[in-house]
Amino acid sequence: MSRKHVLLSLCALGATGVALYYGYDYYENNSTRGLEAKYAKLSPEFSKAMVSVRNGTQGTYQSTNSRLVSPTYVTSRHFLDIISKSYFGELNKEFILTSNSYRQDPSIDRFIEFAKVCDKMSELDIYNYGDHPTCRYANVIWELSQKDPEVIKSLALLGIMASAREVRPHNQTELSKSLIALEKNISNFDLGFTYTLPTSEYLTQENVRSHTRSWFNLSVLERRK
Repeated sequence: MSRKHVLLSLCALGATGVALYYGYDYYENNSTRGLEAKYAKLSPEFSKAMVSVRNGTQGTYQSTNSRLVSPTYVTSRHFLDIISKSYFGELNKEFILTSNSYRQDPSIDRFIEFAKVCDKMSELDIYNYGDHPTCRYANVIWELSQKDPEVIKSLALLGIMASAREVRPHNQTELSKSLIALEKNISNFDLGFTYTLPTSEYLTQENVRSHTRSWFNLSVLERRK
């Protein structure tokens, strides 16, 4: 075997050895190649939805801003309604709702995995908006959720409940009525997770507000004391 072949074999063995030593999950989640592969696998599912997010939030805002205090300020409740509908309206379609339980669309778990990939790529400085445009949108909601999967799942649920609330009474369906009932009695339902939303105190922190202004042209009003 030539010296070149020996060196190539040793390099390949070294990469394999790292994966075997730490485990393939560690290798996938902490190496440039592993993260790039996961991005390539997961991003197609979310690219279309994420690209429309910014327009979706601004479109919703523009259609309702006549009811707001000013063109750029919203309550925390209104802000979360807008964001949850825009981010998860297309993703949380295949949910299951019974008289006492709710299960989200499986795509929500995949979105959480995708957001973690983007976050890790940023942490390892292998993140580039040009190369990974969908990460830009995933990172925004991941930061707003304080990197908590329970909050992501809660926002996905809020999105469909908020949409149901907007259906006019004469257009209500059995499903929209069931979602409204779920929101009113959420503590009595088996959700499979703990329903947790970002607080008004968190959303009105200046660093968070700067992100919401930059991305959505929306700023959350501080609660009156």
